[in-house]
Amino acid sequence: NNSPSRFDISVFERGKASRDQGSGWDLSTPAKNALERAGVPISYVERKGSDTVRVYRVDKDRPSWCLRMPTILTRLGIKKDHLTEQINPETERNKIIGGLLNAVSDKPNVQVHHNAKITGARRTTQGGVELLGDEGASLGKFDLLVDASGTRSALRHARFSAEADAFYTGTTYIQGVVYSPETTWDPEMVKRLGQGTLSIAGPTKDGLGVLDIWAQRYGAKFEDKMCIYSLNKITEKPEDIFEEIGLEGVHGITSTKGHLDKVKKYLANELSHELWQKQSMYRDAFDKIDAVRILPIFMHPFAEETRKAALPGTEDIPLIGIGDALHALPPWSGTSGNFALMDASDLATGLLTFSDSLNGEEDQDAGPARKALAGVVRDLESQFLDRADGPRQRCIDYNAIQSEKTLATKFEDYEGVMSALFGKGVTWNAVKMYAVFKLMTWLSAWENYGFPASKAATA
Repeated sequence: NNSPSRFDISVFERGKASRDQGSGWDLSTPAKNALERAGVPISYVERKGSDTVRVYRVDKDRPSWCLRMPTILTRLGIKKDHLTEQINPETERNKIIGGLLNAVSDKPNVQVHHNAKITGARRTTQGGVELLGDEGASLGKFDLLVDASGTRSALRHARFSAEADAFYTGTTYIQGVVYSPETTWDPEMVKRLGQGTLSIAGPTKDGLGVLDIWAQRYGAKFEDKMCIYSLNKITEKPEDIFEEIGLEGVHGITSTKGHLDKVKKYLANELSHELWQKQSMYRDAFDKIDAVRILPIFMHPFAEETRKAALPGTEDIPLIGIGDALHALPPWSGTSGNFALMDASDLATGLLTFSDSLNGEEDQDAGPARKALAGVVRDLESQFLDRADGPRQRCIDYNAIQSEKTLATKFEDYEGVMSALFGKGVTWNAVKMYAVFKLMTWLSAWENYGFPASKAATA
């Protein structure tokens, strides 16, 4: 807004302004509210029509599950939110981050620094905190540091010991990027993907386990056709896939030909079972990826474990983590990015309330004000940790079930969505979600699974 600024803000981005941030996530209602509060329209970041998930078995030509809002329910006045909070439109991370930065680009009190390497933080003698860059060089002294640098944050150890570090979940994503599936993929596969998400399950190369593959659109503009195309692998150590492929030391998204060639060769071998060979479009699609990143999935321990790992004497440090820097959750939680936006919005509210309480006396007695600020961020830190605990156990259970099923279940016995819902036994929530998903799939079948009508049919 145009009100006088209360804070001077410096933003440090570790990458270039133009770097590819990759795909986003489904926005929850509170996350949407947080973005709009920050001045980012939801229509700017969401891909219209991407809230459809079609789940296939590699040996079948019809979806086993189709998770979308059937037209008939909409006509009856039933909203998707009445049935489930899941299955929302996909978003583009570039647009989310770019939109947030654009919202402050004309603010004289905000400075944005790109290509910033953050290595740590230390207290100042005045009670503030100094941000450290490459080789310990000072990047500035601040009244408060807000750490939003993700799971492997370099600032976390200024507040917590290594006991609270993120641990490897046992799952690694080999995540390809395809900029134009319409140009390079089999038309039937493009049809099955549509504007949303396509999931395919099939056998491992030895036939003793199950592979899960996902294709997902994420370009916010309709003309931006890009999608991710991923294979999930269960491994003992986070570096295993890098070593198997021969990409040790490669981080982030890479489009280097030599890197891509190694990944494509590895994936072709993983999908060498006769069923993948028979339905070759799924296998061939990996040969058309334009970029790739290998992403071992980490998550932080529970809130209570994290609190116990707080470093002595840091209760009053003016530093707070938000999102994955504080309480990382895996992508299958469906909440990680949403919690980050909610944390940021709630922190903003807390800081504005704190500023109001000072009554313009910030410079008269800095000591009590700094102590009060530390109290505000510690209370918020505790709230943020607690709310991320809600889905944490569910994520651990789901990952354990999926790991066991995919490694030790033959494909002909694989139940897919059923395993995910009922792996820990029959619960009311599982029964409810099964009924919702079954209803969506059954009604979607009557609507041709949401596929657009052919030109011949509409002529």
